[in-house]
Amino acid sequence: MEKPSSSAGTPIEEPITLPPLADQKDLAERMAVAERLARTISHDLNNVFQSLLVNLQFAENGAHGMPSVVSDIRDAQQTTERALALAKQLKLFTRSHSLSLMEIDLTRWLERHREHLSRRVGHVLAIGVRPSPLRCIAKADGVALLEIVERLVDNALDAMPEGGTVLLSTAHVEIPEDYRREHPYHPPEKMVMMEVRDTGPGMEPEVARHAFEPYYSQRRDSRDAGYGLAFVHAAVRKMGGMAEIISSPGNGTSVRLFFQAGSESGIEDDRPESTEEEVEVEGIPPTRGILIVESDPIVREVAARCLAREGYPTFEATDGDAAIEIYQRNADAIALVVLEFALPKRSGLEVQAAIRAISPQQRFLFSSSFNSDLRIDAIAEDPKIQLIPKPFTRADLLNTVELMIGRP
Repeated sequence: MEKPSSSAGTPIEEPITLPPLADQKDLAERMAVAERLARTISHDLNNVFQSLLVNLQFAENGAHGMPSVVSDIRDAQQTTERALALAKQLKLFTRSHSLSLMEIDLTRWLERHREHLSRRVGHVLAIGVRPSPLRCIAKADGVALLEIVERLVDNALDAMPEGGTVLLSTAHVEIPEDYRREHPYHPPEKMVMMEVRDTGPGMEPEVARHAFEPYYSQRRDSRDAGYGLAFVHAAVRKMGGMAEIISSPGNGTSVRLFFQAGSESGIEDDRPESTEEEVEVEGIPPTRGILIVESDPIVREVAARCLAREGYPTFEATDGDAAIEIYQRNADAIALVVLEFALPKRSGLEVQAAIRAISPQQRFLFSSSFNSDLRIDAIAEDPKIQLIPKPFTRADLLNTVELMIGRP
């Protein structure tokens, strides 16, 4: 098979081979079956867990002065949130869960998140980063990308409980025309790759062949047994990419993620190394204030409490008119507007337009149900907008906010 080449004449540290076409076609057929199965059950699961979580929040609000009851309720909330996370993975296969693509520099992204990943595995694993000499700009959803890499690192930890190494690397690749024409997903000519390679025991060929399938796992005691790699494949596919597993017994496991290349990808990366001092993002007030515009009082209260506990100053509005009034008074202090799509009086899009008339660079986090209104696609390409599906967990909200405006 013809190998992809680097652009601008700059050599890549290792030749990058593409996933075999036969394997990709076989995988596409099997994942299509999984998608049909998920579509039949994910909607009902989501409604059940949504109702359960809201009722637990009501119960916690009514249990003041009863510490033991509150503790039990919070345990139940954690379990429900885990169940919601499972339903969320299933929903990915129905292709109704919107992702918001933006251009992400994978090398800089890995540098920013290396410490977080190292904390995640403690002292058990060593996390290494090997960047490409070329800029690797991927069209990806930042929140989904973090969850993908976290799951791959978790898998490595499950495979190497006694210790080992995880190496994260990047590369710019060009896809030959014959490969693009015959591939079931018809990838673009220019792509970027992120590889997550571990030094674990590796997999048997038959295990590796099925590893992306939902609930196919050899480790039933792992935290993501059954859906971790299935989520990885589904999320990468929804971002217009493709994924491959390379593994054999005794040689570790490598998961290669291919994404569509951004506008400046493939040129020589001569920028200076990033530093810890580079924490301010252009256009974001240093106060990191957040305006929460949400008509449901329970959702609004939970989101405000969650953000306030992390140190974010919060402002709250129940409808579009109130949101615009609050923003006019506090625009200089608001870094992010968390905005419900289907608001009373004015829609989320109308509120966004009014606020952008005041501050054209304002960032927005739109919240919507899993079955998102199709109109939301019109704003998905804006780099200052992200989307978060309802119901969202505390981790979902905090991860998204941190990616958009940093920590307070």
